[in-house]
Amino acid sequence: MLSSISETTRLWERVLTKLEQRLDDRNIFDSFFHGSYIYDITGNTMTVVVNSALAARLISTKYTDLLEEVVLEAAETNFKLLFLEPDEAKKSSKSVTSHRQEEIFKESFINPNLKFDNFVVGTSNRDASQAALMIASNPAKIFNPLFIYSESGLGKTHLLHAIGNYIKENRPSAKILCITSDDFFSEYVKNLQDGKDTTALRDYCRNVDTFLIDDVQFLTDKKKTQELFYYVFNDLVKKGRQIVITSDRQPNELQDIEQRLVTRFASGLT
Repeated sequence: MLSSISETTRLWERVLTKLEQRLDDRNIFDSFFHGSYIYDITGNTMTVVVNSALAARLISTKYTDLLEEVVLEAAETNFKLLFLEPDEAKKSSKSVTSHRQEEIFKESFINPNLKFDNFVVGTSNRDASQAALMIASNPAKIFNPLFIYSESGLGKTHLLHAIGNYIKENRPSAKILCITSDDFFSEYVKNLQDGKDTTALRDYCRNVDTFLIDDVQFLTDKKKTQELFYYVFNDLVKKGRQIVITSDRQPNELQDIEQRLVTRFASGLT
């Protein structure tokens, strides 16, 4: 039986991967299964939150049998599936013991106004702009990580969000995490204050398709946070997931950042 948040997270990732392979219609997967997660497991009943009331009705009527088969393959257990829309999950007084997806990185945000189309290209940022578009068009296929550095005001944050928006538009099912280094540090501290280990946080990060982090220089002197980031970085690279990092200085000029991280920052395209 599944006993932790991380186990249910990994299970549902396996289910979605198998389901995407089994479905004939990619649009159905993107429209109705994207963003779903395990809400609760009680006995042999698994409750899943999907992205809308329409998704809950459609999946219940047309795809329950297929999904139960896929869950059986992934979990080696027969589960009866129930589907909730987000509003129903919020109204429920039942404790959520299976998934912290909506609680982790609440501040994650891709600014829809920051795109390649409205990025002002000049001599100082032309190379970075071209590299960012190349990476957005072929995530994790060319250079990983992409490390963008410049002084303040030259557009590195704009490019970070432009990458996220481009991938969202062209790969609707992609899971993108766009945060600042302060967000990463705050989430780490929150785990410590709640008396929790970092397993769920690490699992959340390692299961995104594209990891975008702004102003990595602010991890300076945060040794434990750097250690967690090191493991997240390695997890993502091993799984073939794209990482994009911005900073106000190039990797070898970062102060009080572990050398093993500096080496990895410089291992892709800077």
